This record gives sequence, structure tokens and C-alpha cells, in this order.
Amino acid sequence: MPKCLVNWGLVALWFCLTTVLHSQTNRNTKPAPQRIVSMSLASDEILSALLPNKQRLVATSALAHNKRYSNINHLFDSSSSTPQVATDIEKVANFQPDMVICSVFNQPQFIFALKRLQLPHLMLGKFTSINDILTNIISIGKAVQAEAQAEILVKTLKQRLSNMHPPPNKTLRKPLVLNFFADYTLMGANTMYDSIVKHAGASNVAATIVKGFRKVSIETLVTLKPDFIIVPTGIYDPLPRIQQLQGWKNLAAVKAKRFIHVPAKELLATSQYAISASEKIYVALKP
Repeated sequence: MPKCLVNWGLVALWFCLTTVLHSQTNRNTKPAPQRIVSMSLASDEILSALLPNKQRLVATSALAHNKRYSNINHLFDSSSSTPQVATDIEKVANFQPDMVICSVFNQPQFIFALKRLQLPHLMLGKFTSINDILTNIISIGKAVQAEAQAEILVKTLKQRLSNMHPPPNKTLRKPLVLNFFADYTLMGANTMYDSIVKHAGASNVAATIVKGFRKVSIETLVTLKPDFIIVPTGIYDPLPRIQQLQGWKNLAAVKAKRFIHVPAKELLATSQYAISASEKIYVALKP
């Protein structure tokens, strides 16, 4: 082979290597976002675990401060400098964010305005399983350059999930559970609740008739035969109502007072705190 061809081949190889190294260097040296705005409770709670320096989080959703629904409201006392924000694009733009974490929970007009103003943002699209939560943690970690913290958190959560998975016993039927809402809304298949109870080793009886969230009639409710009723706590005391409401009071599980109490802020979580709900159900179901 002519020497000139060999030399040109080495030059081409050198050029490719330097280009790759240069692009990696640029990616690694890009400054981390310092003015992060979170637009949903899910990202509020995930960011609270990923950011050692909370001052980078300049704004959260209003729900982050609500003790009924937030698992991190204790982080925001009266002296907190982290303000609340609504889905008002003008208020968000006034924070001069270099990263906005938004989700499908935000209105389409808001997402459109983010793109129109060319504000850097990350859209979280799925919240129907615990696996979605793990994926969202990694995505947020990359967006705010907290990859190491995200990987540690995901590893810890996976270990907690594995602790709830003993070797399967095919001779035992999984306990049937049903969520309680006073307006007869059931959480069925393809919901975070369904994923929570599956990881706890139970079966969501509502998943056989409902996909997503849906109100059912009293007649439909009484056809279900759950072994346990999962009762959200922390918003109001549901027990007097569940024992009086038509349909609910006639269920065998209600008559036998087979209730599993789980804080609503965990049972309805779309962040790492959903695993805490799963653990509580798992413990309650252990013989």
C-alpha cells in the first residue's frame, strides 16, 4: 500500500478522535442549570432529592408547599426563599430560568409558550408506573447535571423494590385490593396506583373493569370482592364515610374492617415517594 495512503488514513483517524473528544469536552463543560423552575409536584419531589444545593431550584409548583399532597412541604418554611409558581408563563419567564421541568400535567398553552420563548425545558411524559418514575429521575438528573445523584437514587429505589419481591409461590392467590374514594372513583389498569399495588404483591381488583380513573355505579362497585380496602389518610378521616356510603358498606372487606391505611401524599405520588406507599401495603399484607 502506498505510504501516502497510510499517512492520509492516520490523519483521518486523528481528525475523528479529536472531533469526538472535543464534542465530549464541550458537553461536559456546559454549565449546569442554576435557575431551575419545576412545574409539577413530581419534579418538585425528585429535584429535592437530586439537588444538594437547593438554591438552584428557584421555583416550584404550588403543591410542593401543600402539606396534604406534598412529601416535601417541610422543606419550605416561612423563611424559605423558594417561591411558589402557577402555570403562568409570564411568572415563569420572570424567574429567568435556564431549565424548566414541565410535564403532561401542564396545560398545552403553557408548553407552547415555553417553546415560543425558547426557554430550555424538559417534558416528562409518562406517569403510569414505578418504572416511569425511575426513567423520569434519570431524565431530570441529566437535564440538571445531577446524573450521579440520580443513579444513586434509582439504585436505592430498585433495592427497596427488590426487598418486596420474595420468591413467587404459585399456590397462593394474590390478595385483591381496592382503593376508596367517596365519589366512587376507582383507579384501574394503567395507573400509578395499579403499579404500586403490584409491587406490593397484591392485585388491583378494579383493573379488571376500569382503565385509568373512572367513577362507577353502586351496582358495579358491589360486584367487586376485594380482600382489603386501601384507604388514603391525611386529607380527612374516611372511615366514618366508607362505613355509611351505599355500596361500600356492603362490601365484605368493609364489614370485616380489613383496611390498609396509606398517606394520600404517598398513595397518589408520581415520584420516588410512591415506593413508600408500596412498602406500607406490602407490610400490611404480610401474614
